[in-house]
Amino acid sequence: MAKDTSEQLPLPAGAPIADTAAFTQSLVLKRPVLLSSLGAAVLRRHTRSRLAQQLGETLPDLLNAYRRQARQWFRQSLMGLRAAFAARAGLLSAQLEARTATATAETDVTSVEADLRRLRDKIV
Repeated sequence: MAKDTSEQLPLPAGAPIADTAAFTQSLVLKRPVLLSSLGAAVLRRHTRSRLAQQLGETLPDLLNAYRRQARQWFRQSLMGLRAAFAARAGLLSAQLEARTATATAETDVTSVEADLRRLRDKIV
């Protein structure tokens, strides 16, 4: 069964991307020669402490700014999806009302009787 693309809601697009360029510009990490010989675990611990020293105060600011951007994008995307859904639902509702307005009680009774006859024929 082929999908009707006109019935699909739009996909959210344009999600914000965290601006890490300014965040990482001031970052200075050099491989310590003496610690490199002590093993990966010591080097990893040293690198984590250097990152915490250099980025400790700016990381929460970056994450808070990104969180605000992401929430704003989410709200806008959700409002767009709601509007698209309401528009499609309104169109389908109008089509349904138009179809039911043209059907009369007589045609409904006739079609129901025809359906009942077909069912009886299948049973017997």
